[in-house]
Amino acid sequence: MSLLQLKIATTKAIRVQISSQVNKIVEQLPAAFGLAQIENLRGSRAVELSTDYPIERELNLVTLGDPSPGAQAVIDAVRAVVASDGIESQIKTQ
Repeated sequence: MSLLQLKIATTKAIRVQISSQVNKIVEQLPAAFGLAQIENLRGSRAVELSTDYPIERELNLVTLGDPSPGAQAVIDAVRAVVASDGIESQIKTQ
């Protein structure tokens, strides 16, 4: 059964891997909160909360083996944007 069709009732933390489902859980649990992309809140009863400081989420670019030329172009573009924002030290290469 899809998580979107379940009725949730719990006092324990729920970890959701798909950000678009966070608002579905928040809608069902009055005391719940979660981190979600703002575009996933459109059409939802969940509301955006204001904070004094931004809440950030680390995202990673991943490939299976060496990146293709197209994937490498995207990686290079992301690195250029990050470098232009002065946060180049946060880029990790494994």
